[in-house]
Amino acid sequence: MLSYKDFTRHFDLSLFDKDFQKFLTNSFSDLTEYNILESDYITSEKAGIDLGFTNNEAVYDDDDIKKAGNPTQTKEGYADFLNKNFLVDNYKVGNVVITFDYDAESQTINFIQVRDNNLVEHLKL
Repeated sequence: MLSYKDFTRHFDLSLFDKDFQKFLTNSFSDLTEYNILESDYITSEKAGIDLGFTNNEAVYDDDDIKKAGNPTQTKEGYADFLNKNFLVDNYKVGNVVITFDYDAESQTINFIQVRDNNLVEHLKL
C-alpha cells in the first residue's frame, strides 16, 4: 500500500519532474494519460485517486462535481489570539485526514495538511 508520506513528498512537483515520473511508474499501474484539453487530472482507478495539476493558462469554473465530497468536519469562527476569522475543512479518506486551512479575508488557502489519522490521538476524526 502507498503510504501518505511517500505520496505527499511529491506535492508541488511538475508532472515532468524525473523523480515524480519515477514515483508514478513505481506506484501506479493504471494511470490515465494527462490531456489538458480533457481534464486537469490523471486517474488511477485501482488506487481510487485523481492527481491534479495546475495550469495557469486554463480557465477554471466552479467545482460543480464536488471532487472532494463534503468535509468530514468543518471548524469556523473567530480566533481572538490571531485577531481574525478562520475556516478549516477536514476530509477523512480511509485512514488519512486532509485539512484545508483557508484565509477568509483573501479567500485563499493558507495551507494543506495530510496526516495519518492514528498519528496524534487528540487530532483524530
